[in-house]
Amino acid sequence: MKVVALLSGGKDSCFNMLHCVANGHEIVALANLKPAAASGKDELDSYMYQTVGHDAIDLYGECMGLPMFRREIKGTSVSQGSDYCLTKNDEVEDLFELLSDVKRAIPDVEGVSSGAILSNYQRVRVENVCARLGLASIAYMWRRNQNELMQEMISVGLNAILIKVASLGLNERHLGKTLQEMYPHLLSMHERFGAHICGEGGEFETLTLDCPIFRKRIVIDQTELVIHSDDAVAVVAYLRITKAHVEEKAPDEIGLDDEDKSFLLKGIGAYSHFSPDPCSVLPALEVDGKLLNAVEYHPIISCAEEETAIAAAWSQNRYDAPYFALSGLTVSDITTHSTPMAIEEETKIILTEIHARLERQGLSWDNVVMMHVYIGDMQLFARLNSIYKSYFGINPPPRVTVEVALPGTAQVQIDCLAYRGQKETMHVQSISYWAPANIGPYSQTAMISDQIHTAGQIGLVPNTMVLPRPSDLSCAREARLSHQSLARVAEAVECNLASDAALCVCYLADSVHAGLSRAVWDQNVSTNVPALYVTVPGLPRNAQIEWAVLLNKPTASRVVDSSDEEDTSDLQETLKTASLKTDANEISCTADGWRRGHLSSIAGAAALIDSSAPLTQRSVVALVTSLISQLKAATHKIHPASSSLGQFIAFRVFYLSGIPKVWIKTAFEMIPDLQRNTAVTFVPVSSIVSPSMAPHLHAALALAAHGSG
Repeated sequence: MKVVALLSGGKDSCFNMLHCVANGHEIVALANLKPAAASGKDELDSYMYQTVGHDAIDLYGECMGLPMFRREIKGTSVSQGSDYCLTKNDEVEDLFELLSDVKRAIPDVEGVSSGAILSNYQRVRVENVCARLGLASIAYMWRRNQNELMQEMISVGLNAILIKVASLGLNERHLGKTLQEMYPHLLSMHERFGAHICGEGGEFETLTLDCPIFRKRIVIDQTELVIHSDDAVAVVAYLRITKAHVEEKAPDEIGLDDEDKSFLLKGIGAYSHFSPDPCSVLPALEVDGKLLNAVEYHPIISCAEEETAIAAAWSQNRYDAPYFALSGLTVSDITTHSTPMAIEEETKIILTEIHARLERQGLSWDNVVMMHVYIGDMQLFARLNSIYKSYFGINPPPRVTVEVALPGTAQVQIDCLAYRGQKETMHVQSISYWAPANIGPYSQTAMISDQIHTAGQIGLVPNTMVLPRPSDLSCAREARLSHQSLARVAEAVECNLASDAALCVCYLADSVHAGLSRAVWDQNVSTNVPALYVTVPGLPRNAQIEWAVLLNKPTASRVVDSSDEEDTSDLQETLKTASLKTDANEISCTADGWRRGHLSSIAGAAALIDSSAPLTQRSVVALVTSLISQLKAATHKIHPASSSLGQFIAFRVFYLSGIPKVWIKTAFEMIPDLQRNTAVTFVPVSSIVSPSMAPHLHAALALAAHGSG
């Protein structure tokens, strides 16, 4: 794409330009915001922009051979919250005007390059401006390891000098020194007292004199030292550039060759720093593939019953302060209207109903922390999304979207979980190497109390936002990529996927990949975390795997008195497996329970041992009864004082799409432990695999739930 580079003159903005070129983008313009001339200042107290060294910025246009767009900063940091909306007289609006100038002059510009590494404050505001202008935010250094970044900058030939210092361990003697000269000292500062190697804590600012894509280099002729604060602990000082010029470079010094591009992309792309290698899990795929025979379990219905209304219908709502759960809604749950309608109309009816139910509880869309959208045909997803996105603001809740064979004429089924209390969202929309950008109307995570809900994660390559090329290893790569992205998302919200995962549902496009997915999960996460693997007809972008994971939010300290009976930190878990007989069919049931502190989760599955036996309504009741029995046992294991399922907030029941939904719902109506106000979402799937179940069995139904109490 054609890109305008936000350029401060610092190393980060220049290094991100190199990565834009390495990734195939074309830089067509440069843009910079400078202090207003009337202020008489070299540096402003700005949360957004580096302004020190602004006197040399005009030289970069000549260095790059590109137009330079500049504007004065007229606003200040008016809106200082973690989120940003259009705010009059805020300095962010100066950026909006600057990039608007660029768009008017270059209408086909598509993206904006920026040097954000750790600052959520800056990233959120650049993304806000980009979204308003229809531009993609590109921040390849986002959450990169700073030591690796510094080494790469030096190795690739980026020549930058320190132009400002403001930290313990730095003083005016370090001004004018290059990154290469300063690297050992910066590394020492980091090791001694945690200073940021790349200056992300405000330790120093830099000015880039040369880099491989410059056609000319900058030469500093004359500077003036300015001591801003002569503090005994940490001097704040900077260089004012009073005279500088550019000089020509030899042709062989200009541009990135294939070796340079390979160096920039090697080790930092989507496949880096992750174990296992795709090939290492192929044996598991081969073995489990043979056991499963890639055959989906289709029960034989012994009677031609059609689904009818249930007399004692579920309420579909569950308010258990501070949580409000709303089970899966279709249009038929809301209206008796039976005439076929467009998917846009169905979506609007469902979301309007959800909104009304939220309002009746004194809640709004801002309180929603998780959405599940089940669609009958993934080809219609863009049409659904055009309506869906209109209901949410700047930080929409995380969302899981998969295709399922919805019963009847339904095209959409949606459920949600809301929370009355403080909520934090992470909504990264910039393209980077970190994890896929969430460009659509959903966030990566929503954090509440002791829970972190994550959006469904598919195996996109982060820096290209496409799936790996189809091949024999593509599912292995997708599994690896999606798991890597989940781990990085967890790390960004100060969690560890390996230790803090509380519940997992893995959606697969083909049951033959269940073994592979289980191998990836089990090698990197506690094998006792409740997990289910279900096959569905389709996933977003024709992906082969999508993870939906609930995380536990770690407490400040997990060290507790071992004599405390109510241990709120240590992981308590159980794996319960049993077999029993009903009618002529033998049933296999498994159940897992997990608990840490107040967060609990359970998952279980039930299968007929002999899948050739006719599946009757009585058999379904027996399957449900057996599964609930095992789930209660797992609940008692993690909550010794109780075996009641009433403490769980929301239940998700997966059942084979060949089973009439009325049988499943009737069976659950007969369970006394499930209150009438329990929010149960019924999801038809193609097949179900439980990690605890014999590999040759495909479950007829499964259940996953979580609670806080």
